[in-house]
Amino acid sequence: MTRTAVTDADFYLIEQSLDDEGRQLLRRVREFMEKSVQPVINHYWTREEFPFDLMDGFRGLGIPGRLFEGYGCPGGGFLLDGLIAMELARVDPSISTFFGVHGGLAMGSIFLCGSEEQKQRWLPEMARMEKIGAFGLTEPDVGSGVAGGLTTTARRDGNEWVLDGQRLSALQQADLAEDHHSALAKAFCTTRSAILSVCLEVSKPGVPFSTTNPLTLSSSSERAQMMT
Repeated sequence: MTRTAVTDADFYLIEQSLDDEGRQLLRRVREFMEKSVQPVINHYWTREEFPFDLMDGFRGLGIPGRLFEGYGCPGGGFLLDGLIAMELARVDPSISTFFGVHGGLAMGSIFLCGSEEQKQRWLPEMARMEKIGAFGLTEPDVGSGVAGGLTTTARRDGNEWVLDGQRLSALQQADLAEDHHSALAKAFCTTRSAILSVCLEVSKPGVPFSTTNPLTLSSSSERAQMMT
């Protein structure tokens, strides 16, 4: 039996602070989660699979980029973005996490710290979910040691950067792209004097990909775009 979409988490009626457009979007998200995601999501959990079949529906909602204006992002503000995250998590926390990484950590880092070229190149496709963003911070041996424990390195070799190391957190998110050509990982690495953030297409040469092993950046001249 399909449940009727209801509001049962907004105890303080925060939704009423949204404008009409924001409330309509929130209701569409709520209805989609209740009617399309909730009846099937446990089957994906038990099979340890990602629900690729639901992605077209999510693309139609236009969720990513609600925190940002311009570069193909729809905007909407922090309140709308937070309420959307709540509606996603109310049915399935992993779906909410997926969008938090894609639309927040990955898109947000590019929007706030990326060059104009990087914003123009990546954000429109990410807002349309044609590119799936990942956030590669965690390493298999040291965790998320951005304060000084990172072992992945970056060094300049002529006009290219050579990256050496492994990533765990980029792995699962990048795997959510139905083909790895549509995945964009943002990884952290160290140089002699700084910690850098790298925009890296997972399909690039020198980036062996596995769904069970860490994402490995192996001593090949990887054309990575740096955000300092």
